[in-house]
Amino acid sequence: FPREGLTVAPSEPPTGAVARLFDEHVAAIAQQGYTPREAAFLARVAVAGGYFTRQQFADALGLERGKSDARFVRRLVQRGDATMQIFCDGTQVYHLTAAGLCSVVAGVPWRQRRSRPPLS
Repeated sequence: FPREGLTVAPSEPPTGAVARLFDEHVAAIAQQGYTPREAAFLARVAVAGGYFTRQQFADALGLERGKSDARFVRRLVQRGDATMQIFCDGTQVYHLTAAGLCSVVAGVPWRQRRSRPPLS
């Protein structure tokens, strides 16, 4: 997953066919009850490997860390759209699940991911 100081968002917005595909992913995710900003973040995460931290979510949406990012990741995990892993330094990392958000974009090309065991 991207380390501190790096973002999951591309430095320049996508254009042409890539932008249309990205917009389709965002729309499919938003139909599952996520806000457009949350859906755009999740679409970026998905194409960047599927992993993110709460800090990356807060930074991407211009939020202070607190209740809003905690509520967002709790909802993701409860709905089965992501799993949480805690690493040895206590860092909580979230991973989008293939059975969750990835499945809602049926008909929209999406990189299939295989299940991996937690890192130790």
